[in-house]
Amino acid sequence: GTMSALRRVAAGVYSEADAHTLEEIQAAKDAGPEALQALMLPVESVFASLPLLVADERVEQHLYNGCPTSRYPAADGRYRVRNAEGQFLGLANITGGVLNILLDYLLIEVFQMGIAGAAIATGLGYSVTAVVGTLLFSNRSQLLHFVRPGHCLKTLVQAAANGSSEMATALVTGIVNLMFNWTMLHYVGEDGVAAITIIMYVLMFATSLYTGYSYGVAPMVSFYYGEQNRAKLKHLISISFHLIGAMAVMMLLLSQLATRPLVSIFARPGNPVYDLAVTGNRICSIALLFIGFNVFASGMFTALSNGIVSAILAFSRSFVFMIIAMLTLPALLGVTGVWLANPIAELAAIGLATFMLVRCRKRYGY
Repeated sequence: GTMSALRRVAAGVYSEADAHTLEEIQAAKDAGPEALQALMLPVESVFASLPLLVADERVEQHLYNGCPTSRYPAADGRYRVRNAEGQFLGLANITGGVLNILLDYLLIEVFQMGIAGAAIATGLGYSVTAVVGTLLFSNRSQLLHFVRPGHCLKTLVQAAANGSSEMATALVTGIVNLMFNWTMLHYVGEDGVAAITIIMYVLMFATSLYTGYSYGVAPMVSFYYGEQNRAKLKHLISISFHLIGAMAVMMLLLSQLATRPLVSIFARPGNPVYDLAVTGNRICSIALLFIGFNVFASGMFTALSNGIVSAILAFSRSFVFMIIAMLTLPALLGVTGVWLANPIAELAAIGLATFMLVRCRKRYGY
């Protein structure tokens, strides 16, 4: 058989025929590290001339996939899994969101269908991405496509355990939202429920930015950790924390300055809901300073294949600390306590995340 260990030839063309055989690689391995290294071509030299590189289709796809082996020390991480259809799926996702907004207006405002119309609009909006994804991944000519699942229970259990933090977040979100609604109904009534919903939309938007960044950087974190390249892993995580810190300050300032325009999208000025939401958003926006760090910390440990720590951080942040804050602060401060629950819970989660980061630093080398 052959292993896709690429080497440069005089004409600058790579093909499967130019790959070293498994026997050659095994013999070099037995001869020692220097002989094995002689067979390898650093990824930097491949990508440095990539625009001028001529390669057949199979090898080109291999380059896009990134030569996934720790023997290829790349300089800047340009060897992530890549599929051009991902952009199409992203467009489908955006289309689904826009369709949801348009159908909300048509079914609720024009056709007066109320909550039923909102439910139908949401279902149809999500269906766009689901249908497009199903059709795309059913095409076996694509790099990523559906296949018959294997029978490896151990791998399945490990994958499920590593993703348990995301499961915990999804499970508790509904419970926390229900508690917010109950508390606001108790203190303010229906206007309070509407106000807290508006604020949750604003916080959800900010959280989605941090979640997207965490998902985007996760493959690089995983690769550097698997490669045992602690210098690059440390540099990547350091850059990420600095970037998230800058984003947090910008998001807080933007939210404070644009509170009234943001709230006016959902409620008219002079309406009791508008006044409640403006006051609440100014207080809840403090959470924007902490959300990014907590989301990234949980995602980072998932990328490092430590699902237990990731789940502890996610569950504590989105449920344990939030429930404690919701049970104590409103009883002491009334409605103001409801607005403060989110920032206080996020601040407590920062403390736990910091503890875990310091505790695991030597283990992972960041």
